[in-house]
Amino acid sequence: MADKGTYAVAPFPPAWAERPWGSLMRRIRPWLYFAHVTTRPLFEVPRLLPPEGIEVRYPTREELHAAADSGNMMLDRERVDASLDRGDLCSAAFDGGRMIGYAWNAFRTAPHIDDIWVEYQPPYRYGYKSFVLPEYRGRRISNGMAPHSDADSIRRGFTHAISFVETHNYKSIRATCRHPGRRFEGVAGYFRLFGKVIPFRSAAVKRLGFRFVPPEEAKELSDGNRVLFSGGKT
Repeated sequence: MADKGTYAVAPFPPAWAERPWGSLMRRIRPWLYFAHVTTRPLFEVPRLLPPEGIEVRYPTREELHAAADSGNMMLDRERVDASLDRGDLCSAAFDGGRMIGYAWNAFRTAPHIDDIWVEYQPPYRYGYKSFVLPEYRGRRISNGMAPHSDADSIRRGFTHAISFVETHNYKSIRATCRHPGRRFEGVAGYFRLFGKVIPFRSAAVKRLGFRFVPPEEAKELSDGNRVLFSGGKT
């Protein structure tokens, strides 16, 4: 693992194994979800900035609704409202007046997919659903959005970010490595067997208080928001 203030070393498989590993994980994903869990310290002053000409700021609820209505931003109004009502923060990138990407951060339990939730403990805030329009990808816009809410998160009492990336999502892993202070802490995921979700995590991830929560337990964690997110990706 990298020390604070350094860049993480990506846990890639050997170059010859990247393609077969990715193919295997995509094939078995209905039965196995397997991810690297990462953390980084939050900074009062962002260490990474968006590219020139791109503005990053908090969008209004109305702007997020408009993005959802556009049909090309992978958002819908119901999920936007549920996230904002939970107190989640959204940082969005704009080119002129057009929203071209966003990144969400949560401060308590948060939905994952298919009625599975994510649980984590302070001082970690959880980063989820980062999206950039295809024509803007490759410009490191996500790296400019991710730290935008750091100072506000620190004022809420959170000192570190926690997130995860699937082990075969090499582009996202490489982007993750460009964040100062990013650490790959361990792995977590779950099996789907005989209609059951069976979570697992490495010892290091367990010490962080991070876990995937199966649907039957998620009912106790969702604070009434679970129905808005069931069966879909956030």
